Amino acid sequence: MSRIAGIRLARFLHPAYNKITMEIVRLGKKGQVSLPKAVLMRLGLKGEALLLVDITPEGGILLKPAGVYPIEIYSEKRINEFLAEDRMPPEKHRRVKRRIRPAR
Repeated sequence: MSRIAGIRLARFLHPAYNKITMEIVRLGKKGQVSLPKAVLMRLGLKGEALLLVDITPEGGILLKPAGVYPIEIYSEKRINEFLAEDRMPPEKHRRVKRRIRPAR
């Protein structure tokens, strides 16, 4: 056990890792929390990483790294370009339709 500003703290061992896995952090006045460097390194996270926040049924706070992927919002012009690229000539359409016609 250790002490921080008059608070008695218990450290817990995780059976799968056989080492201390829980850390104590302080909630700031604006609701901010700084994660310990060891935790960030273990998860491969760097500053300003996005995290998902959830509350467990037991009342705990769960943080998970968020997967964020860039997206493109397509304009009408861009959508029409895609459609034009996908269009096939009528003759080719008829040939394909004949080939995929279900057997009777």
